[in-house]
Amino acid sequence: MSNILQSCDTRTVGSNSWLMVHGFSAEDIFDKDLKDKKVEQAFLESVTKRMASLYSKRNTSKIGKYHTVEYWSDILQENTPRFFNAEESIICGIADRIE
Repeated sequence: MSNILQSCDTRTVGSNSWLMVHGFSAEDIFDKDLKDKKVEQAFLESVTKRMASLYSKRNTSKIGKYHTVEYWSDILQENTPRFFNAEESIICGIADRIE
């Protein structure tokens, strides 16, 4: 998971690796009362903000858009998985080296 990789000192991926970036969801949200839904929604929003901030702060890309919280927030809020091969992971700044 690419979000766990962001907590490493050096983010190393294998040459045939793919990193997936995606948002978070609560699949059982319809089985809850309104209060629980609001609490869960607030939690998911908080996690999304923290992850977008982490991707932007740890970013090593030479391309400016990858350094913005907004870029990563859009991906995470959309919740459609985005896959980055090893080279793309370096280009977009979510990995440091390919081994």
